[in-house]
Amino acid sequence: MTDKAIVETDKSFPRVLVISATPLAACNATGITLSNLFFAWPKDRIAQIYDDKVSPDPSICARYKRLPANDALIFQLGKSLLGKSKKKSSNVKKDEADIFELPRGRGITSAVGDCVPFLISSEIKSWVREFKPEVIYSLLGNIRIMKAALQISSFFRIPIVPHFMDDWPETLYADGLLKIIPNYLLQKNLRYILSQSNRRITIGQDMSMEFKRRYGGDFDYIMNCVPIEKIRNKTSDQLGLKFVFSGGLHLGRFETLLAIVKVMQLLKTRWSGLEILIFAPLQDLKLYGPKLASYSVVRGVKTLAPNDVYGALLDADVLVHAESFEQENARYTRFSISTKIPQYMASGRPVLACGPSDLSSMRYLLSVEAGLVVSNFEDSDLRVAIEALVESAELREKLGNNGFSAACLHHEASQVRTKMKKIISEAAEP
Repeated sequence: MTDKAIVETDKSFPRVLVISATPLAACNATGITLSNLFFAWPKDRIAQIYDDKVSPDPSICARYKRLPANDALIFQLGKSLLGKSKKKSSNVKKDEADIFELPRGRGITSAVGDCVPFLISSEIKSWVREFKPEVIYSLLGNIRIMKAALQISSFFRIPIVPHFMDDWPETLYADGLLKIIPNYLLQKNLRYILSQSNRRITIGQDMSMEFKRRYGGDFDYIMNCVPIEKIRNKTSDQLGLKFVFSGGLHLGRFETLLAIVKVMQLLKTRWSGLEILIFAPLQDLKLYGPKLASYSVVRGVKTLAPNDVYGALLDADVLVHAESFEQENARYTRFSISTKIPQYMASGRPVLACGPSDLSSMRYLLSVEAGLVVSNFEDSDLRVAIEALVESAELREKLGNNGFSAACLHHEASQVRTKMKKIISEAAEP
């Protein structure tokens, strides 16, 4: 797509080409983060090449092209052959195991498809030439996207700024003999990109430190940003009986959330008004919604439109964050900061978090004292934390204020976007 009607605006912004499987749209957590970061970028100075069924939001990015499926036949053949021999080691349904229990693209089928050779088409090259980008910004994430970024970078002689939001370099195609070649190609392409990039970004300080140790060189970090002035309001001085969870239930988060719900169900005999509302993507609710809704403490299991999220957070006394204790999922999320944590903190609400203590999300909440963190599945520890948050308005206000202050310092939209612009501008300089 090319919008000829776009008018030139602020030329202090470099012309950036975003190359990412995820579009600039509120389609998932990654898309929300991307959309927030580039929301104020002049529309004549941004374009995207993406690989998803959902198109970019034209209010953020009006120029975009989807990667062509020129390898579709080979990919489908490999998928068909692998599908016949593939066996499950659990009793989980096929679609549930493939889509929700594993991080995206970690199956053998995806590994084979990711290795299929392809070249950027002359059509896309002409489209890029017309846009005249000065720098490429990319989440990378798989071999196909890395090759697309490398080909365009080489052809037009423009730098790449990679941005890492989870630890896919360590976990993607990391297990199984059939993934040796995909993993080798992934690591080879990644290290080449990093060797050529003068600016690199991660999702948080922990990841920056780890990636510096692992790959060498410096890594800036930029987390999700939020419009803080539109969010916060006063907390309740009554019993804190309304809990709210907002986010995905994949990557093993459902099991942790269920443990929290079970403890809350026991405490409902003490506080009849105790309740939790659960907001999650529709695809997650189809799998897990009925199980959660079977508990009377769960007042509702719904899907929210992106514009309705902040209202739901402000309606809560306590916000709930859950992460998986399963080793495979924990490796993937270890250095990530969940998109919703800045939203939670900006609402001025205290957080009840449950997950491994070495995850960056948990460490971050503890470091800014924005919530109570339970680092195990023990009912007694969850019970103590929930009771404390329900009974003490003073504790809720203290934790909520701490979170809000940290959000103002680290996540305020204009500040984060200014930092983002600076990094990309410096990368674009000859």
